[in-house]
Amino acid sequence: MKSIITVVFAGAASLALISPIFSQEMGDAKRGEELAKTVCAECHAVERDQAGSRNRNAPRFQTLATTPGMTPMAFMVALRTSHREMPNFALKNQEIDDLIAYFSTLK
Repeated sequence: MKSIITVVFAGAASLALISPIFSQEMGDAKRGEELAKTVCAECHAVERDQAGSRNRNAPRFQTLATTPGMTPMAFMVALRTSHREMPNFALKNQEIDDLIAYFSTLK
């Protein structure tokens, strides 16, 4: 029994040491802002002080960021889920991380 506990503890300790290597890198808010301005701004108001979106059906990023329950995970799911009125974009994982980082600055 003692050897099983030792093995489990050693495994957990090893995982704790290497987990930063495999952890997801945080996005870059500045790159996310630039991406939002070049891709998303076609329909959405992406800057904090913009009064409204070009497309009336596209919510402002500020509105989305302050919606209760809109977590970084929820925003990621929204970016990966097709919507009737939203074009399907093939965003890379890093681009999504960057958009989420920018999105988080709007709260």
